[in-house]
Amino acid sequence: MDSDGDGVYDANDECANTDADHIADAKGCSDEQYELKEANSDENLLTSNILGWVAGVVVIVLIGLIRMRRKGDVGFEEAPSIEYPQYATRGGMRDGMEWIEHPSGSQQWFYRDPSTQQWVHRK
Repeated sequence: MDSDGDGVYDANDECANTDADHIADAKGCSDEQYELKEANSDENLLTSNILGWVAGVVVIVLIGLIRMRRKGDVGFEEAPSIEYPQYATRGGMRDGMEWIEHPSGSQQWFYRDPSTQQWVHRK
């Protein structure tokens, strides 16, 4: 049986549904069908390459994140927590400003902001 009428029996026809106005070769395929197959093949190859690259990048990023997590390194250091003096705490005057080392002996110095009267950590 030759369903598409291209002169090649269905059992041997590699290209089903060849248009009646196209000339088919011994495999039952027209030039137009070969061009379409090639275009689809190129498109599939490009899609496969892109997907391969994306998958590779994802794997590399995941490996990096896993390694960082195992080392306990999240890529940045957390700022040490700073204990600010209470508002009512009094410091000493120096260079026209009120200063305090808090806690005492910590080398953490604060000055009182003249406009807000809040303690500000000197960095």
